Amino acid sequence: MRRRVWRWTGIPTCVGIGPTKTLAKLANHAAKRRLECAGVCDLSDQALRRHVMAGVDVGEVWGIGGRSAAKLQALGVKTVAQLAALDPRQARSLLTVVGERIVHELNGRPCLQIEELTPARKTTAVTRSFAAPVKNLDALCEAIASFATRAAEKLREHDQEAGLLQVFFHSSPFRAREGKEPWFSRAASHTFAAPTSDTLQLVSAAVQIARRGFQPGCRLTKAGVMALGLVPAGSGMRDLFEASAATRPRLMAAIDAINARQGRDVIRTAAAGIQKASADRTRADWRMRQARLSPSYTTRLSDILEVRC
Repeated sequence: MRRRVWRWTGIPTCVGIGPTKTLAKLANHAAKRRLECAGVCDLSDQALRRHVMAGVDVGEVWGIGGRSAAKLQALGVKTVAQLAALDPRQARSLLTVVGERIVHELNGRPCLQIEELTPARKTTAVTRSFAAPVKNLDALCEAIASFATRAAEKLREHDQEAGLLQVFFHSSPFRAREGKEPWFSRAASHTFAAPTSDTLQLVSAAVQIARRGFQPGCRLTKAGVMALGLVPAGSGMRDLFEASAATRPRLMAAIDAINARQGRDVIRTAAAGIQKASADRTRADWRMRQARLSPSYTTRLSDILEVRC
């Protein structure tokens, strides 16, 4: 598997194997750090497990944070082997039930079941901090429409629909705390007649909320859209008076397919902005700068490294 990933993508990987989730995580840590493992570590063997545990700091255990590690080290528990030897009841009193489970897991007794199916999402949110303060309604509506578009795409990606849409935006809490400008915040929601993942419906509702809540003179620094009341697609009551209810899903599927093939936002609503970088800077200031965005070495031809001999 490692050879195939390397051959296909050029990305180095490590594999950790263990009888429990925590031991598998520990095995993956050892596979990365120990040269003798050659990228693969199997902690099913108890002798190897004890050897590896004795040389790993307790703070490297999955589920042990900085504060928990400090508590354990104060008691003289400095290695994973010492944590595994700890009485589960003592671990529970010190680190709650999470600590007790970790001790059992380190001793090969599974407490964390593997999820074969990803649990359904309860909410879908798209929130962003603006690159520069947004001071006009047009720029705010453009940002909110863009966020609602992305939220609709996420809903369709997970085969879900939303019964309620919430929109919020606010000014800088830091400048308000320093007394440099007054604090401003707005949040409101819209309930749909029937659950939906339709981009046009979500954008329309989100922009209406933004228009009602906007206040001139405020310097907005963050906004977001949250889809709530999620249900599986097609399971909610349909709107008998919506003439396009039968054709809209096919339209959304066609848009998603084109954007997946040609690039995100090749097709988008006009409310989300006609151009990605408008000549009018007030309409583009809400977009993230991404000045230090890492190159996409494996997925974008323009970012592939060039070696000149």
